[in-house]
Amino acid sequence: MKQLVVSIILLFFIFNSLAQDYFISFSASGATNLLEKVEVLNLNTGLKKTLAGSDTLHLITEIRNSLLQKSYKSNSVIEMPYNIGDRLKFTGKSGDYQTIIMNTPHQNKILTFNFVECIDGSSLSYPVVQIGTQTWMAENLRAKKFNDHIDILSRNNMSYYFSTYYKPAFCIYNNSLYYYNRYGALYDWELVWTEKLCPIGWHVPSLDEWVELMDYLGGYEIAGGKLKQTGTEHWKYPNGNASDYVGFGGLPGGANFNEEKGYEQVWESGFWWSSTVFEMNKTKVYYMLLRYEDGEIRFGANQRNTSSSVRCIHDYEFPTYANTENIKICHDSVYFGYDKEGQFQEKFTTSDGYDSISTINIEYFPYQQPEVMVIQDTLSTFSNYTNYQWYFEDRLIEGSDSERLVVNESGKYHVVVVDEFGCKTTSKELQVYTTSIKDLTENLKYKIIPNPNNGLFTIEINSKPQDFVKLLLFNTIGEVIEEKKFTNVSGFFITEFDIRGLNSGIYYIFICTPDNRNVEKIQVY
Repeated sequence: MKQLVVSIILLFFIFNSLAQDYFISFSASGATNLLEKVEVLNLNTGLKKTLAGSDTLHLITEIRNSLLQKSYKSNSVIEMPYNIGDRLKFTGKSGDYQTIIMNTPHQNKILTFNFVECIDGSSLSYPVVQIGTQTWMAENLRAKKFNDHIDILSRNNMSYYFSTYYKPAFCIYNNSLYYYNRYGALYDWELVWTEKLCPIGWHVPSLDEWVELMDYLGGYEIAGGKLKQTGTEHWKYPNGNASDYVGFGGLPGGANFNEEKGYEQVWESGFWWSSTVFEMNKTKVYYMLLRYEDGEIRFGANQRNTSSSVRCIHDYEFPTYANTENIKICHDSVYFGYDKEGQFQEKFTTSDGYDSISTINIEYFPYQQPEVMVIQDTLSTFSNYTNYQWYFEDRLIEGSDSERLVVNESGKYHVVVVDEFGCKTTSKELQVYTTSIKDLTENLKYKIIPNPNNGLFTIEINSKPQDFVKLLLFNTIGEVIEEKKFTNVSGFFITEFDIRGLNSGIYYIFICTPDNRNVEKIQVY
């Protein structure tokens, strides 16, 4: 009996010497010092607890015998089983504020939640987490409004498809609320340039900021695993090396690779935009990628109209350097990848480590198509250009590099001009009928009555009996207004033209028989 008592006492001391109970209490700072509740998740075991902000968490190591352990459970002390080395995720909440702290307790401590406002234009709030010196959103963006509360165009809205030109928009994977609620929304990169996508006080991270995060987590081979949410509820098996060590909670929301490929890779890959344009091809932008197979972090570049996930990072000191460049380019030109008018910004880090913003204001010279007039056998432009080049039936006419061109062959002509700003423009194609056969014989005589006129006139034609006659009435730019064809059976024919509904000015009548052709000017007042 004495030996049994000694053994029990010995076991008691052994268990207590091995036991490592910890007490964790909480406080708040930042936007508010009120802490309403704390949610605790053991990433290793999946156990969860919810505490009031004033409660104390008692972590009890399972090595202790439940018959011998002292219970500290009360209204303000909440017990939770704990294995030494378990990684715990603490989420402190107060109204719209949520802050995450990741910790592996080895002693009693007080955890202080620093609350930072993170509310988007749709009034949705997000948990935040500090990783190194950076503060990140801990969920993907779900905003349907900019931070000025103006609606963001949706690809899932019919108005998007009625648009005749590309407009940046957001979308929901397969238009499914299931994906939206779990993985957030997907955004075209052009929305990033508005600088109104993230909550006020937040921005889309640059490539350098993503790289800083990667370096802090130990490099590309292991950083991805520390960013991925654990388990296979939202990730495809095996979700390799996922630990969510820093509380980032990375999820595979996939992407919309525009109309050609559509939605792809949900449950397999997470794509997150950066704000950095790909230096080799400015139609593309860098993104950060996590995959289900392993714990690597990857970087690549996608087209701007690809729709990807967005995580925002809290603003830091405003860039030290800033410069503005005003650019004027031609209507059909591309300036280092920018193909539309507006203001654009490029963010980068200078060699001395300071962040910088370069602002580019792009203005397009308007499209000014050259006006060309046809005056008998001469084509003339009526604007001053620095260069001219005429074409016949899309073939370059050698030596035709002045503002006028004398033609000697019927057909289609146009001119390409270059203005004082170096902008190249092409005129409309003109159908020209030449008057190279001008010798009228006894076989063709005609009268235009009256000329000038008010748009109503007649033509009397004398030709050889049975001649086929064609009349074409056209304007000064070569457009045919009216065409008449007939066989002059008797050799004399009268026909009437009525163009009183057209503008006054100069018109031309082309008269053609098998042996003769001629053009006469008609003046309409």
